Amino acid sequence: MVYTETFYQIMGSLIDDTNKVNMGKLVKRFPFDFLVKSVEESQKCWTLKRNIRAFLNRLYYFQPDIVDFIKTIVKQELNNIIRDLNYFIEIKCSAKAADY
Repeated sequence: MVYTETFYQIMGSLIDDTNKVNMGKLVKRFPFDFLVKSVEESQKCWTLKRNIRAFLNRLYYFQPDIVDFIKTIVKQELNNIIRDLNYFIEIKCSAKAADY
């Protein structure tokens, strides 16, 4: 798992400062739907999710053609975010229950 986490962290670093050449190559290699699905499949592995989302954000969310991806964002990624928030609430509630 650490390899995959590090891989996505490095991929995100390749497109720092909006490196257009690397962005073009990585968009072809990592389609938007694939990255959203990867976030979903990473389940409760928070570090992997974080690195995939950071890469996804740099690669797609700040591009002029983001409108093309809005449907997928609302349909899939929003569900992923809600699921993550529910996990977080569950963890916090469990921690508070343990304190009592």
